[in-house]
Amino acid sequence: MNCKRVCVGALLLLVCGALVFAQDQANEIRCGSGTACKANFVPKFTTNGGSALVNDSIMSQSGTTIKVAGSETVSGGISAGGTVSGGSISTGGSLTASGSVSAGGHITGAFVEGNASSGPGVEGITASGESAVFGQNNTVGGFGVQGLDTASLGIGVAGSSNSFGSIAHGIIGSVPVGVIGDSTSGYGVAATSDASNALIVGNGGTSDAVVIFANGGGAPIFAQGTGGSLFLDGNGNLNVTGAISAGTKDFKIDHPLDPANKYLYHASVESSEMMNIYTGTVLMDLGGSAIVSLPDWFEAVNGDFRYQLTAIGAPAPNLHIAREISNHQFVIAGGQSGMKVSWQVTGVRHDAYAKAHPLRVSVRKPSAERGYYLHPELYGATIEKSLASAHLAQVMQQGK
Repeated sequence: MNCKRVCVGALLLLVCGALVFAQDQANEIRCGSGTACKANFVPKFTTNGGSALVNDSIMSQSGTTIKVAGSETVSGGISAGGTVSGGSISTGGSLTASGSVSAGGHITGAFVEGNASSGPGVEGITASGESAVFGQNNTVGGFGVQGLDTASLGIGVAGSSNSFGSIAHGIIGSVPVGVIGDSTSGYGVAATSDASNALIVGNGGTSDAVVIFANGGGAPIFAQGTGGSLFLDGNGNLNVTGAISAGTKDFKIDHPLDPANKYLYHASVESSEMMNIYTGTVLMDLGGSAIVSLPDWFEAVNGDFRYQLTAIGAPAPNLHIAREISNHQFVIAGGQSGMKVSWQVTGVRHDAYAKAHPLRVSVRKPSAERGYYLHPELYGATIEKSLASAHLAQVMQQGK
């Protein structure tokens, strides 16, 4: 009887011990086969029907830094007070860090925000030839990449091929800038387009829409089209290979009698021919005649000569051109000995360029310009009928 009780008690103890052992084994955490249970790594748990296994993790922590060695996809948001770094980070929601977010691969997401107290808020680095930071917009009115400056003298977007040079540093912090591009050796900003306008500049204020400085001595402006070019050199000289057309072509200088307070204007002499005008004075010899010498290029540039003679100091009714221009000179006769004569010669250009581009005095407007005016207000038309407005509308249409 006692033996039976002892046997039953021993059996109960054995069952209870087995249950306790099974329960302890189910809660056991141990390294998976072939893993090293690396220190400081965030555990990656798996189950094998009993014990929880710790396998090699792609995440490790050191202080406030969490490193992701592989790829992590989050459907919501990632928020970090320190640093998130590693391979590829993808989020369908938002990625927010008050410290820094760094990835050796790609950072992709619907919204990425950086709010660092020092250093860059968002930084992209690439060594593969691809874009370090890439923005794509699939909606009308959106932005692929946008930079917003809320500081009084900050910069919305800044780009530099290396480090900012002295010229850029002269601007940074002195005026608010939407976009600044700088390069120590290459292009600061390059705008290109294969099908439309590469660059459009607009200004809604009273300041200049474009301000260009060439402090290094190069040309401030150089522009080249399919049939000609234009450049403004460092001394303010405008050079064009084609024609300059304007309502008036004036010169403007400081007024010689009051240069500090007035300007002096002169209009250019215009003609329905490509005409050059040459003038001078000459003294008659003892026989009442004179030879006027001209530059050696005179007849290569001009033809169809016209003459004007004026006697100075006394009448000279017999004053005339004794011999027309030949071998770079012409002869005046019919005057008095010692008489001063003022002469004027006009010639029509017949050089190679003038022959290739003869002046067309009256032409029909191109079809795209018909119905528009250079100065619509002079003909009772609205400003929308100006050629400039029509061209701007065409420019904006090309950009769509």
